[in-house]
Amino acid sequence: MKRSRRLILTLALVCSLSGGAFADYRSLTNRGNKDFKENKLDDAMTKYREAEVEKPKQPVIDYDIGSVLFNQAKYDEALQRYTRALNTDDPKLQADAYYNSGNTLFRAQRYAEAINAFKKSLELAPDDPDAKYNLELSRVKLKEQAQQQKQDQQKNQDQQKQDQQKQDQQKQDQNQQQNQQDQQQQQDQQQQDQQKQDQQQNQQQNDQQQGEQQQQQQQGDSTGNQNQAEQQQQQGDQNQSGEEQPEGQAGKDQKKSASPQQQGMSKQDAERILDAIKGDEKDLQKKIRRAKVIPPPKGKDW
Repeated sequence: MKRSRRLILTLALVCSLSGGAFADYRSLTNRGNKDFKENKLDDAMTKYREAEVEKPKQPVIDYDIGSVLFNQAKYDEALQRYTRALNTDDPKLQADAYYNSGNTLFRAQRYAEAINAFKKSLELAPDDPDAKYNLELSRVKLKEQAQQQKQDQQKNQDQQKQDQQKQDQQKQDQNQQQNQQDQQQQQDQQQQDQQKQDQQQNQQQNDQQQGEQQQQQQQGDSTGNQNQAEQQQQQGDQNQSGEEQPEGQAGKDQKKSASPQQQGMSKQDAERILDAIKGDEKDLQKKIRRAKVIPPPKGKDW
Protein backbone atom coordinates (compact mmCIF):
# COMPACT_ATOMS: atom_id res chain seq x y z
CA MET A 1 0.00 0.00 0.00
CA LYS A 2 1.26 3.44 -0.92
CA ARG A 3 1.67 5.67 2.12
CA SER A 4 -0.70 8.47 3.03
CA ARG A 5 0.00 11.88 1.63
CA ARG A 6 0.72 15.17 3.24
CA LEU A 7 -0.83 18.27 1.80
CA ILE A 8 1.68 21.15 1.75
CA LEU A 9 0.42 24.54 0.76
CA THR A 10 2.80 26.47 -1.48
CA LEU A 11 4.28 29.79 -0.50
CA ALA A 12 2.42 31.50 -3.34
CA LEU A 13 -0.88 30.36 -1.91
CA VAL A 14 0.04 31.64 1.52
CA CYS A 15 1.11 35.03 0.10
CA SER A 16 -2.12 35.34 -1.84
CA LEU A 17 -4.16 35.20 1.34
CA SER A 18 -4.52 38.22 3.55
CA GLY A 19 -5.16 38.80 7.22
CA GLY A 20 -2.95 38.56 10.25
CA ALA A 21 -5.10 35.88 11.91
CA PHE A 22 -4.73 33.69 8.86
CA ALA A 23 -0.99 34.30 8.89
CA ASP A 24 -0.87 33.07 12.48
CA TYR A 25 -2.95 30.02 11.59
CA ARG A 26 -0.68 29.20 8.66
CA SER A 27 2.40 29.73 10.78
CA LEU A 28 1.13 27.12 13.25
CA THR A 29 0.29 24.63 10.51
CA ASN A 30 3.67 25.13 8.83
CA ARG A 31 5.47 24.45 12.07
CA GLY A 32 3.21 21.47 12.62
CA ASN A 33 4.09 20.16 9.16
CA LYS A 34 7.78 20.48 9.98
CA ASP A 35 7.34 18.48 13.19
CA PHE A 36 5.31 15.91 11.27
CA LYS A 37 8.10 15.38 8.73
CA GLU A 38 10.53 14.90 11.58
CA ASN A 39 8.08 12.31 13.03
CA LYS A 40 7.41 14.51 16.06
CA LEU A 41 3.77 13.54 16.07
CA ASP A 42 2.86 14.92 19.49
CA ASP A 43 4.45 18.31 18.72
CA ALA A 44 2.74 18.39 15.34
CA MET A 45 -0.64 17.58 16.93
CA THR A 46 -0.19 20.39 19.45
CA LYS A 47 0.45 22.97 16.73
CA TYR A 48 -2.43 21.69 14.56
CA ARG A 49 -4.87 21.96 17.45
CA GLU A 50 -3.63 25.50 18.21
CA ALA A 51 -4.21 26.36 14.56
CA GLU A 52 -7.72 24.82 14.81
CA VAL A 53 -8.47 27.20 17.68
CA GLU A 54 -7.32 30.14 15.57
CA LYS A 55 -9.23 28.97 12.48
CA PRO A 56 -12.00 26.48 13.33
CA LYS A 57 -13.62 24.16 10.76
CA GLN A 58 -10.79 24.41 8.30
CA PRO A 59 -10.74 21.27 6.06
CA VAL A 60 -6.98 21.45 5.71
CA ILE A 61 -6.53 21.39 9.51
CA ASP A 62 -8.84 18.36 9.73
CA TYR A 63 -6.73 16.77 7.03
CA ASP A 64 -3.47 17.47 8.92
CA ILE A 65 -4.87 16.21 12.25
CA GLY A 66 -6.19 13.12 10.45
CA SER A 67 -2.69 12.41 9.13
CA VAL A 68 -1.22 12.51 12.66
CA LEU A 69 -3.99 10.22 13.95
CA PHE A 70 -3.38 7.82 11.05
CA ASN A 71 0.30 7.53 11.95
CA GLN A 72 -0.68 6.95 15.56
CA ALA A 73 -2.85 4.02 14.38
CA LYS A 74 -6.00 5.77 15.60
CA TYR A 75 -7.89 4.83 12.46
CA ASP A 76 -11.45 5.59 13.56
CA GLU A 77 -10.55 9.14 14.65
CA ALA A 78 -8.40 9.67 11.55
CA LEU A 79 -11.30 8.60 9.30
CA GLN A 80 -13.57 11.15 10.98
CA ARG A 81 -11.06 13.95 10.28
CA TYR A 82 -10.60 12.91 6.63
CA THR A 83 -14.37 12.86 6.19
CA ARG A 84 -14.59 16.43 7.54
CA ALA A 85 -11.75 17.48 5.22
CA LEU A 86 -13.97 16.57 2.24
CA ASN A 87 -16.01 19.71 2.95
CA THR A 88 -13.86 21.78 0.63
CA ASP A 89 -14.03 23.13 -2.88
CA ASP A 90 -10.42 22.19 -3.58
CA PRO A 91 -10.44 19.03 -5.78
CA LYS A 92 -6.82 18.31 -4.88
CA LEU A 93 -7.67 18.30 -1.17
CA GLN A 94 -10.75 16.15 -1.81
CA ALA A 95 -8.77 13.63 -3.86
CA ASP A 96 -6.13 13.36 -1.14
CA ALA A 97 -8.78 13.11 1.57
CA TYR A 98 -10.43 10.22 -0.29
CA TYR A 99 -7.05 8.63 -0.86
CA ASN A 100 -6.06 8.79 2.83
CA SER A 101 -9.54 7.62 3.81
CA GLY A 102 -8.97 4.57 1.58
CA ASN A 103 -5.63 3.94 3.28
CA THR A 104 -7.24 4.28 6.71
CA LEU A 105 -10.00 1.82 5.78
CA PHE A 106 -7.39 -0.52 4.31
CA ARG A 107 -5.45 -0.53 7.58
CA ALA A 108 -8.70 -1.31 9.42
CA GLN A 109 -9.18 -4.28 7.00
CA ARG A 110 -12.38 -2.70 5.73
CA TYR A 111 -11.40 -3.49 2.14
CA ALA A 112 -14.79 -3.01 0.45
CA GLU A 113 -15.06 0.53 1.85
CA ALA A 114 -11.43 1.20 0.94
CA ILE A 115 -12.16 0.25 -2.68
CA ASN A 116 -14.97 2.81 -2.82
CA ALA A 117 -12.71 5.51 -1.35
CA PHE A 118 -9.95 4.85 -3.91
CA LYS A 119 -12.48 4.90 -6.73
CA LYS A 120 -13.70 8.36 -5.66
CA SER A 121 -10.11 9.53 -5.39
CA LEU A 122 -9.49 8.36 -8.97
CA GLU A 123 -12.61 10.18 -10.16
CA LEU A 124 -10.97 13.42 -9.00
CA ALA A 125 -7.43 12.42 -10.03
CA PRO A 126 -7.68 9.74 -12.74
CA ASP A 127 -3.96 9.61 -13.39
CA ASP A 128 -2.99 9.03 -9.75
CA PRO A 129 -0.81 5.86 -9.83
CA ASP A 130 -0.85 5.41 -6.05
CA ALA A 131 -4.65 5.37 -5.97
CA LYS A 132 -4.72 2.83 -8.81
CA TYR A 133 -2.21 0.61 -7.06
CA ASN A 134 -4.00 0.74 -3.72
CA LEU A 135 -7.33 0.07 -5.43
CA GLU A 136 -6.08 -3.16 -6.99
CA LEU A 137 -4.38 -4.14 -3.76
CA SER A 138 -7.63 -3.59 -1.89
CA ARG A 139 -9.46 -5.83 -4.36
CA VAL A 140 -6.91 -8.60 -3.85
CA LYS A 141 -7.15 -8.23 -0.09
CA LEU A 142 -10.95 -8.30 -0.27
CA LYS A 143 -10.82 -11.57 -2.21
CA GLU A 144 -8.34 -13.04 0.25
CA GLN A 145 -10.49 -11.85 3.10
CA ALA A 146 -13.54 -13.54 1.60
CA GLN A 147 -11.59 -16.77 1.16
CA GLN A 148 -10.23 -16.51 4.69
CA GLN A 149 -13.70 -15.86 6.05
CA LYS A 150 -14.97 -18.88 4.15
CA GLN A 151 -12.13 -20.99 5.53
CA ASP A 152 -12.75 -19.65 9.01
CA GLN A 153 -16.44 -20.36 8.64
CA GLN A 154 -15.70 -23.89 7.48
CA LYS A 155 -13.22 -24.28 10.28
CA ASN A 156 -15.78 -23.03 12.75
CA GLN A 157 -18.34 -25.44 11.35
CA ASP A 158 -15.85 -28.30 11.58
CA GLN A 159 -14.98 -27.26 15.11
CA GLN A 160 -18.64 -27.06 16.03
CA LYS A 161 -19.17 -30.47 14.46
CA GLN A 162 -16.25 -31.88 16.41
CA ASP A 163 -17.53 -30.26 19.58
CA GLN A 164 -20.97 -31.70 18.93
CA GLN A 165 -19.51 -35.14 18.26
CA LYS A 166 -17.46 -34.82 21.42
CA GLN A 167 -20.53 -33.83 23.38
CA ASP A 168 -22.49 -36.71 21.84
CA GLN A 169 -19.66 -39.11 22.67
CA GLN A 170 -19.50 -37.81 26.21
CA LYS A 171 -23.25 -38.16 26.52
CA GLN A 172 -23.07 -41.67 25.08
CA ASP A 173 -20.27 -42.55 27.49
CA GLN A 174 -22.28 -41.14 30.37
CA ASN A 175 -25.34 -43.13 29.29
CA GLN A 176 -23.24 -46.27 28.91
CA GLN A 177 -21.66 -45.70 32.29
CA GLN A 178 -25.09 -45.11 33.80
CA ASN A 179 -26.39 -48.29 32.18
CA GLN A 180 -23.44 -50.22 33.55
CA GLN A 181 -24.06 -48.81 36.99
CA ASP A 182 -27.75 -49.70 36.72
CA GLN A 183 -26.89 -53.22 35.60
CA GLN A 184 -24.36 -53.57 38.40
CA GLN A 185 -26.90 -52.34 40.92
CA GLN A 186 -29.46 -54.74 39.50
CA GLN A 187 -27.01 -57.63 39.71
CA ASP A 188 -26.08 -56.66 43.25
CA GLN A 189 -29.76 -56.49 44.18
CA GLN A 190 -30.41 -59.88 42.60
CA GLN A 191 -27.41 -61.30 44.43
CA GLN A 192 -28.67 -59.86 47.70
CA ASP A 193 -32.14 -61.25 47.04
CA GLN A 194 -30.64 -64.66 46.20
CA GLN A 195 -28.55 -64.60 49.36
CA LYS A 196 -31.60 -63.64 51.38
CA GLN A 197 -33.61 -66.42 49.74
CA ASP A 198 -30.81 -68.93 50.41
CA GLN A 199 -30.68 -67.83 54.03
CA GLN A 200 -34.44 -68.27 54.34
CA GLN A 201 -34.24 -71.73 52.77
CA ASN A 202 -31.37 -72.68 55.08
CA GLN A 203 -33.34 -71.39 58.05
CA GLN A 204 -36.39 -73.39 56.97
CA GLN A 205 -34.26 -76.51 56.56
CA ASN A 206 -32.70 -75.97 59.97
CA ASP A 207 -36.14 -75.45 61.50
CA GLN A 208 -37.42 -78.57 59.75
CA GLN A 209 -34.46 -80.62 60.94
CA GLN A 210 -34.92 -79.37 64.49
CA GLY A 211 -38.63 -80.22 64.27
CA GLU A 212 -37.85 -83.72 63.01
CA GLN A 213 -35.27 -84.20 65.74
CA GLN A 214 -37.75 -83.07 68.40
CA GLN A 215 -40.43 -85.36 66.92
CA GLN A 216 -38.01 -88.30 66.86
CA GLN A 217 -37.00 -87.52 70.41
CA GLN A 218 -40.64 -87.36 71.49
CA GLN A 219 -41.38 -90.62 69.70
CA GLY A 220 -38.36 -92.20 71.34
CA ASP A 221 -39.48 -91.00 74.76
CA SER A 222 -43.02 -92.28 74.11
CA THR A 223 -41.77 -95.66 72.95
CA GLY A 224 -39.47 -95.92 75.94
CA ASN A 225 -42.28 -95.06 78.33
CA GLN A 226 -44.56 -97.59 76.63
CA ASN A 227 -41.94 -100.30 76.78
CA GLN A 228 -41.29 -99.48 80.38
CA ALA A 229 -45.02 -99.66 81.12
CA GLU A 230 -45.29 -102.99 79.35
CA GLN A 231 -42.32 -104.33 81.23
CA GLN A 232 -43.81 -103.16 84.50
CA GLN A 233 -47.14 -104.75 83.61
CA GLN A 234 -45.47 -107.99 82.60
CA GLN A 235 -43.49 -107.98 85.82
CA GLY A 236 -46.66 -107.40 87.80
CA ASP A 237 -48.43 -110.21 85.99
CA GLN A 238 -45.54 -112.55 86.63
CA ASN A 239 -45.49 -111.63 90.30
CA GLN A 240 -49.24 -112.18 90.59
CA SER A 241 -48.99 -115.48 88.83
CA GLY A 242 -46.18 -116.57 91.09
CA GLU A 243 -48.19 -115.84 94.27
CA GLU A 244 -51.51 -117.39 93.28
CA GLN A 245 -50.40 -120.37 91.19
CA PRO A 246 -49.99 -123.51 93.31
CA GLU A 247 -47.49 -126.12 92.69
CA GLY A 248 -48.76 -128.76 90.37
CA GLN A 249 -49.97 -129.03 86.90
CA ALA A 250 -51.14 -125.37 86.83
CA GLY A 251 -47.73 -124.21 87.91
CA LYS A 252 -46.17 -126.23 85.22
CA ASP A 253 -48.61 -124.81 82.74
CA GLN A 254 -47.71 -121.33 83.96
CA LYS A 255 -44.05 -122.04 83.49
CA LYS A 256 -44.72 -123.43 80.09
CA SER A 257 -46.85 -120.42 79.21
CA ALA A 258 -44.02 -118.09 80.19
CA SER A 259 -41.73 -119.61 77.69
CA PRO A 260 -43.58 -118.39 74.59
CA GLN A 261 -43.61 -114.77 75.88
CA GLN A 262 -39.90 -114.93 76.55
CA GLN A 263 -39.48 -116.08 72.99
CA GLY A 264 -41.34 -113.03 71.63
CA MET A 265 -45.03 -113.70 72.48
CA SER A 266 -47.34 -110.75 72.01
CA LYS A 267 -49.02 -109.04 74.90
CA GLN A 268 -52.51 -110.19 73.89
CA ASP A 269 -51.43 -113.85 73.71
CA ALA A 270 -49.83 -113.53 77.11
CA GLU A 271 -53.01 -112.05 78.59
CA ARG A 272 -55.14 -114.88 77.13
CA ILE A 273 -52.81 -117.49 78.58
CA LEU A 274 -52.89 -115.80 81.96
CA ASP A 275 -56.70 -115.71 81.89
CA ALA A 276 -56.77 -119.39 81.05
CA ILE A 277 -54.41 -120.18 83.88
CA LYS A 278 -56.44 -118.10 86.28
CA GLY A 279 -59.59 -119.99 85.19
CA ASP A 280 -57.95 -123.38 85.82
CA GLU A 281 -56.72 -122.17 89.14
CA LYS A 282 -60.22 -121.17 90.23
CA ASP A 283 -61.66 -124.55 89.19
CA LEU A 284 -58.94 -126.33 91.13
CA GLN A 285 -59.64 -124.32 94.26
CA LYS A 286 -63.36 -125.10 93.99
CA LYS A 287 -62.59 -128.82 93.81
CA ILE A 288 -60.40 -128.58 96.84
CA ARG A 289 -63.13 -126.85 98.84
CA ARG A 290 -65.62 -129.49 97.83
CA ALA A 291 -63.35 -132.21 98.96
CA LYS A 292 -63.11 -130.66 102.41
CA VAL A 293 -66.88 -130.51 102.81
CA ILE A 294 -67.56 -134.15 101.99
CA PRO A 295 -67.28 -136.19 105.20
CA PRO A 296 -64.87 -138.97 105.25
CA PRO A 297 -66.33 -142.50 104.91
CA LYS A 298 -67.11 -144.34 108.06
CA GLY A 299 -64.89 -147.13 108.94
CA LYS A 300 -66.07 -150.57 109.90
CA ASP A 301 -66.72 -151.24 113.42
CA TRP A 302 -64.61 -154.13 113.95
